[in-house]
Amino acid sequence: MANTQHNPITTKWSGAVGGFTYRIQRGKQIIAERPSHVKNPKSAGQTRVRMKFKLSAQFSALWKGILEANLAKLESDSVTARALATSVAYNVADISQHAAIVDLEDFENAFNARTRQAASAGMTVHFNAVTQDIVAADGDVVTYQVVAFDEESNPIGFNTVTYVSDGTAKNIDLPAIKGDASRYDLMAFSTTLDENTEYTGPLGNIKGDDPESLSANTYSVLVSALSSVSGTINGIQTGSYLVTP
Repeated sequence: MANTQHNPITTKWSGAVGGFTYRIQRGKQIIAERPSHVKNPKSAGQTRVRMKFKLSAQFSALWKGILEANLAKLESDSVTARALATSVAYNVADISQHAAIVDLEDFENAFNARTRQAASAGMTVHFNAVTQDIVAADGDVVTYQVVAFDEESNPIGFNTVTYVSDGTAKNIDLPAIKGDASRYDLMAFSTTLDENTEYTGPLGNIKGDDPESLSANTYSVLVSALSSVSGTINGIQTGSYLVTP
């Protein structure tokens, strides 16, 4: 309904009366005919956008901690860091059989290209039903996160680990979960320290039942340590495998 104050002849109006709308634009009164119908807000294109955006936001929330750590030297603001991850996930998301999908390898390539951080040539990830280990250069700081999913692709547990590599293969710690996992996804990266530099940040495991509700304080220490250390944070590497029944 339109409304006005003071003199109804000289006061500018905003709202709708009958078949017309009234609004103020750059100080001028604009009067336009109301549309006779409203377009369907659930068109195929709009539905596709909403599905992709919802999944992208969920994806960035799921991997929020490790991605913030990877961006420690590039982006200190956690909100901006997550927005970047969401943007990358949205751009690589696809719709298949009426569902939105983010392929981990596609995200890895797009994220590293966007951040201009190449994955370390000295780090190799083996992540399959038989072997789960990481080989990194001696002295590199390795950070990885594993997320377990149930048959409906719901996250049911996670494990995040940071350690200093001794140059040999180190087994990947899978999360302790209640029930059975149908799939495990992995995201990892290494930090190559400059010569005569020692890493003094947190080491060990960060565990929990819900990867989307991590303590901000838990990762803030890691992010702070990586942002201040003298060295190069390398791009992410990913992996995924289905659990053999």
